[in-house]
Amino acid sequence: MHKKKEKRLSFTKSTLLILLSVCLITGLPTAIYFSWHLYLKYRAKDPSHMITQVVVGTDSAHPLSEKYILQLCNLSKEKNVHYYSLSIEKMQKRLRSSPWITKAEVKRENAHTLLITYKNRYPIIKIADKQNLALSNDLRLIPYLPFFESLPLPTLILPKEWEGGWGEGINVEISQTMLEIFDDLGREKIELLDLRGLFAKSFGKKEIVVQLKVEERRSILRLNAYHYMEGLAKYHRLLAEGMDQWSVYDLRMSQIALVR
Repeated sequence: MHKKKEKRLSFTKSTLLILLSVCLITGLPTAIYFSWHLYLKYRAKDPSHMITQVVVGTDSAHPLSEKYILQLCNLSKEKNVHYYSLSIEKMQKRLRSSPWITKAEVKRENAHTLLITYKNRYPIIKIADKQNLALSNDLRLIPYLPFFESLPLPTLILPKEWEGGWGEGINVEISQTMLEIFDDLGREKIELLDLRGLFAKSFGKKEIVVQLKVEERRSILRLNAYHYMEGLAKYHRLLAEGMDQWSVYDLRMSQIALVR
C-alpha cells in the first residue's frame, strides 16, 4: 500500500516537472520577445537619440546642392528626427542611385549629429544635339542640369552612329582622343570638339575639328584623325613663331594651310 502511494506521488511529481519545463520553454521566448519590444518602444521615445543636426560633406571640386542631398535622404535641417526612426541603409541606397553620386555614406557622428558624406561626378563637356547630356569626369554620361548650368563647358559632337544615355560610357577611342586633346590644348580653351569624322570611311572626311577661344580670338584647327597629335605639335610650333593671328589652321597634311 505504501509503495503504491509512493509511485503515485512520483508520477504526480514527474508530471508537474514536465508541465513546468514546458511552461519555461514556451514562456521564456515569449517573455524575451515582449521585453525586447518594450525596450524598442522605450528607445524610440528616448530624447538622447534625437538628431538635431545634419552635416553634409564632400571634397568634390563641383559639389551638388545640399538641399538635393537632404531631399534624397528625406531629411530637413529645420526638423529634428529620432535616430531610430531612420533607415541608414535606405538613405545610402537612394543617394547611390543618383546619376551624379559615385560614393555615399550616412553615419551617426555623435549622439545628436548625423553625417552624410559623398563623392560626385561633374560634367567636363556637353554632348551636342542631346538635351541635358554631358560627359563626366569619370567618363560616364550624366545630366548637367540643374546643378552645373553655370559651369562653362565645351561641346562635343559625336559620330552619327553613336547612341547612349545616362550612366553609360562612351567608345574608348573617342574618350582617349578627347582626353589627349584636352591635355594638349587645355580644356578651358576649347569651345567645340567635333569628332564626327573620327570613324569616317572616306579619307577626305576623316578629320578632327577643334574650335578654340583664347581671350577674344577664335581659331579652328583641322587635324588628321590618324595623326592628330602631330598636327597639334605643328600648331604649337606656329604659335611659337608668332603665327597666332590665323582663323583656320589646316594641319591634316604635311603642307600646312592657313586662313585669316
